[in-house]
Amino acid sequence: MTINRQGIIAIVFSTLLFSCREKSGSSTTFSDDKLLDNYSLKIPSVLHKDSEGKWATSESNSNLLLLEMGTSLKGDKSLQEHLDALVNEDTREVYQGKSFVSKDSLSFNGFTGIAAYYDKDNSKGVIPVVSYYTFAILQDGNDIIKISSVSLGKDYTEDIKTTIKSIKTIKNDSLKTSSTVESKKGLSKEELKKLKQDGFQIFEKDNFLIACNCKLKQNTLAIKMAKDQGIKYPFSSYVCSENENSYETGVICNINVTDMTSDYSSIPESKYNYFTNNHLKSYIGNLEANNISYTEGEFNGVKTVEYSFSQMELPTKAVIFVKDKKSYLLQIGTRKNLSKKFNDLKTSFKFIN
Repeated sequence: MTINRQGIIAIVFSTLLFSCREKSGSSTTFSDDKLLDNYSLKIPSVLHKDSEGKWATSESNSNLLLLEMGTSLKGDKSLQEHLDALVNEDTREVYQGKSFVSKDSLSFNGFTGIAAYYDKDNSKGVIPVVSYYTFAILQDGNDIIKISSVSLGKDYTEDIKTTIKSIKTIKNDSLKTSSTVESKKGLSKEELKKLKQDGFQIFEKDNFLIACNCKLKQNTLAIKMAKDQGIKYPFSSYVCSENENSYETGVICNINVTDMTSDYSSIPESKYNYFTNNHLKSYIGNLEANNISYTEGEFNGVKTVEYSFSQMELPTKAVIFVKDKKSYLLQIGTRKNLSKKFNDLKTSFKFIN
């Protein structure tokens, strides 16, 4: 069986379980968790999440357990080829010298896969010390989930099996679009023509249209500054102003579009939502670092981050969101009726497709 190269995700579980004795008779309890934003699973409750993709027991816990997760793209390989690579890819000493015991076929929760079990005798005296290994490959459409574990307690193998069989795909109920002019197939030429007649400005290259009281033009200064700062992404910027000579009623409107397609090309499609959320989290981190308050929300079917700041002593409101691998930043600055002007600008924004 081969896997489509276009959308493979390798989610690597490297699980180290060490114990000086077999587990007691009490059964293991499990806690609900997620892999990225795409899979739910049950993790042994002795674990806490250190960071995205990493779980560990506390240092005071006698049953040490570490769970690590990574992602990568793979080429066209059969499930057996993926399994063989997984068994041999970890060069840490604890994974060396193991012997094959048995293999299983897996089929549950819409997944198909295979698992292999190994052990290794680490005894150096009269007390037997044996390591037990589990390696598994699951296929979810074009995605691959890779799982590996090692323990010094055989009972932990059953816990790993429970974790594996608890994995389920999270149904991604996308945010429902609130746009009254969008359709699933995008706007037709006739619709675009009508919207243009209604006062919308259309930017097909960047897949949006917007109603604005001034004529948006390419912001060549912002584009030059982006290049000078070494921004690696294709970048568009548009700007216009109203009542330029009035301190009280002057308005500056700016829209920036950053094309991040190159970043998405290196990850599987199933990870797009996770990558997008991380982009917004990173932006929020920058806001927090600069003591700028913000709110999270949604509009036009996407998640948003809104915030206010002073731009050269001009009160300004902004919103950032991501759609189809592009990051959009809308901002408007004025000293009069800022909230209303910002809401009017934001709610007029529509995606073409």
